[in-house]
Amino acid sequence: TKMKTMCVDTGHTHEAESFWVPPPEEIIRIFEKDVTILHLHDNNGYNDAHTLPGTGTINWDKLMDDLYTKCPLLQSIQNESSFGNGNSIGKAAAVFRVLSGNAPDKNTILQNF
Repeated sequence: TKMKTMCVDTGHTHEAESFWVPPPEEIIRIFEKDVTILHLHDNNGYNDAHTLPGTGTINWDKLMDDLYTKCPLLQSIQNESSFGNGNSIGKAAAVFRVLSGNAPDKNTILQNF
């Protein structure tokens, strides 16, 4: 049996929207049964900035809802955000706690970094 797998890169997919590629959350819905790896980073849709999730214009609430409910083979979620320019490992950890739903208050935890 052949098995196909797919890595979805949120920032690169978002940037490609200007070339009529669907947004990251729609790509996940289209290929939901094949997504095994996710590279997470954000941008403004035009520059490949590799910023932390939530600092650009990706719809993270919708994207994460789709991940939790539609990707049964997902095995790896990787941070593809660049460090520097105010980004730190602590801030990345806080962002990922928010995305996972394990942060008590999204706004408070992100303002602390």
